[in-house]
Amino acid sequence: MDLNREARRDVQRDLSLLGFDPRGVDGVFGPGSRAAISAHQRSLGLPETGFLSAEQLRVLRRDAAVRAAELEREAQERRELEETQDRAYWDSVGRGQDEAGLRAYLQRYPDGLFADLAQQRLDQIDDDSRQQAAAEERNLWDRVRQQDSPEAYRQFMQTFPDSTFNEAARARLTQLEAEDGNRAEVDAARAEEAQVAGNQIVRALVEQRLNQVGLAPGALDGNFDEETRRAIRRFQQAADLPVTGYVTQATMVRLLASGTLRRD
Repeated sequence: MDLNREARRDVQRDLSLLGFDPRGVDGVFGPGSRAAISAHQRSLGLPETGFLSAEQLRVLRRDAAVRAAELEREAQERRELEETQDRAYWDSVGRGQDEAGLRAYLQRYPDGLFADLAQQRLDQIDDDSRQQAAAEERNLWDRVRQQDSPEAYRQFMQTFPDSTFNEAARARLTQLEAEDGNRAEVDAARAEEAQVAGNQIVRALVEQRLNQVGLAPGALDGNFDEETRRAIRRFQQAADLPVTGYVTQATMVRLLASGTLRRD
């Protein structure tokens, strides 16, 4: 069959959804794609040619659509459960009426439904604290926030053990330490994104898909800002993928499947 590049990309996506890795979703049938087609044919008890007949393509599309629908239902259920738990926890910490509750919420739900509101309130608390702090303490705190390193926050708390900034310092220190523990996985995902979504056209497609599933990635301009990263993390959380904020091949496959379901 004479498939154009978009149709070949759809084939690679469908193979990936069914667990047959084509080594890329780029519309180019190289050795990885041929091996994936052969593996799919083997799973159906068919001769392993690495080339699809029209009937095999129809079966592939049908089975992938069924699998995509299953994954979408699972993701929707996880999103609904996560939102229910998110709202319940926000209520349990007093709906953000004090600093301790705000920080507890953000520690558990850094990308949660109320994360922006919680951060705005904490920023206001921080601004109020700065007005009350002595000049020396305030200047050091400004330098520490600029450095934004675990050691800088530890040193600040040692220097000013009774500072009004210490709760903020401890919260950020906890966050940085957690990020360090996940650094290898995040770095690998960042490198994979450069291959999977390395140009602005593909990035704009990612943002469009995120927008279609209601995850508010910000401007659909192909520039991944913090809003986009948060939307990616939320999508990965719902899709039961590693939550890195970067578009891995697995993330791209699931995004393409989500968009296809809505387009059809």
